[in-house]
Amino acid sequence: MVADIVSFRGLLQERFWTRGEPIDGLKQWSRTVSQAKLASKLAPGNPDYLFFQGRLASWRLFVDDQEDVSEDLVQGYFSFHEALAARPYWSEGWSELAFFKAQIGEVDEEFEFAVYMSRFTGPYEQRSILNILKANFGAWEQLNTEMKQDSIRLFDLALALDYENKMAKRAVDAAKELNLFSDLCSDESLSELSKAMCGMHGYSAL
Repeated sequence: MVADIVSFRGLLQERFWTRGEPIDGLKQWSRTVSQAKLASKLAPGNPDYLFFQGRLASWRLFVDDQEDVSEDLVQGYFSFHEALAARPYWSEGWSELAFFKAQIGEVDEEFEFAVYMSRFTGPYEQRSILNILKANFGAWEQLNTEMKQDSIRLFDLALALDYENKMAKRAVDAAKELNLFSDLCSDESLSELSKAMCGMHGYSAL
């Protein structure tokens, strides 16, 4: 309970960053990390706070400063592994690790395994799907042909699963951000429903 209270401000700050608010310097990021670490200290082994620390390492990349980030990234990496050791069948956790590794440019066997585990443990989990899409889109040039085809199928699933248009919009936004939207929507393997959703979001084959 106390740990939840301690972490609340940090989680709220992360939500603001997710919505596009810029990080207000290293001091703000460090304060948020301190809140996550204190929560972990108050609730040792709780994977929620360990995953939080891992995600914060990703945000370190968006802090506008000249400091070396390698130590912060290593700490985040180990936080993810400690969290997954405690919660090995949580799809979202594996997707967060994959997204983290894509952000730091480590598209390797571990990245592929994280993608696989996320899909295996939660094939229809919306947050996991979106995390994997963002990870794969960001690492697109480094993906092999099979992973690119899997990404297209996952994009298809993201559009087909969406009944309120929210998930589809996020998937489309992720594709547009990396200039992949037209390529994905022009793929012949997409379902008719997904093709229609592409059209709703601005795609035109002409």
